[in-house]
Amino acid sequence: MSKICKLIMILLSAIVITGCVNEPKVKIKEKVYTQVGMWYLNKSVTIIDTSNVLSDDDTITIDKKIPSVNYSRDVFIPVNTAVTIIDNHNIGIIFEYDGKSIVLFNKKAYTGLNQDNLLKRMFAPTPVDLSSFTDAEQILIKQGTVELNMSKEALILSRGYPPIHRTPSLKGNTWRYWEARFNSRNYIFKDNKLIKLQN
Repeated sequence: MSKICKLIMILLSAIVITGCVNEPKVKIKEKVYTQVGMWYLNKSVTIIDTSNVLSDDDTITIDKKIPSVNYSRDVFIPVNTAVTIIDNHNIGIIFEYDGKSIVLFNKKAYTGLNQDNLLKRMFAPTPVDLSSFTDAEQILIKQGTVELNMSKEALILSRGYPPIHRTPSLKGNTWRYWEARFNSRNYIFKDNKLIKLQN
C-alpha cells in the first residue's frame, strides 16, 4: 500500500474517531433538553415492566403520555425545557418533567425511527440555539403556537414533527398534523413559509 493511501486511511480514521468522541450523547438519569415542543395528555398509563428496570413490580403507572402521532392538546412542554430521562423503555421514552413521569410512545409507523434515534431527535444534552429565528418566530416557538409565514424549521421546533404515515418527507410542501385523534389538518408551505392551514 502506498504512503499516500496509508495517510488517507489514517486521516479518515481520525475523523471518524473524533466525530464519535465529540457527538453529544443522551444519558439515562441525566438532565437533557427537549429539542422540539411537545404536548402530554392528562391521562395516566400502566405499562408492563417484567424486566423490573423501573420498579420491583411487573407493572408501573406513568403519570402522563405523549402519543406517537403528536397531538397538540392538553399540556405543552416548550423546546429547551430541562427534563430527566428515566428510561429508554421498549414501549417509549420515559422522562420526568415538573415532578411527573411522562412516556413518549414510539410507534415506528408514525415516527419512522427506532427507539435510540427517537431519543436523539427529541432530547439532547444542550438546548437548541434559537438565535437564527426572528423575534416573532422565537415567541411562537416558545409558546407552541403556529402562525402563517413561519418557516418549516420554526414550525418543527414549535409543533414537533408531523407523523410520517401522512407526511413521508419534510421536503414536501404539505404536512399533516393531528390536534386530536379525529381532528387533523394540512399545513401548506410555499418557499419554506407556511401559507395555509387546511382542514
